[in-house]
Amino acid sequence: MAKLNAVELAKFSKSVSDDQAGPSFISYISAKILDNIQVSIRNVHMIYVDSHIDLNQFVFGLRFSSLTVMTDSRKHASTV
Repeated sequence: MAKLNAVELAKFSKSVSDDQAGPSFISYISAKILDNIQVSIRNVHMIYVDSHIDLNQFVFGLRFSSLTVMTDSRKHASTV
């Protein structure tokens, strides 16, 4: 899913830079970085507790099992 989002963001970045006078260095580097990164999130637990209201306490939480950021080695021989 994250890789799909990165590809869509890279395509959007390219279309935006094509609409301008020419591709900028920042958009080129951003597209290259996003094209080569794979992100995986697991085992993360975040919780928000609103303790200002005494009668009805509000609690919100998220949980993932890990976070992994890797280069996409299918396109290049070496990984960082």
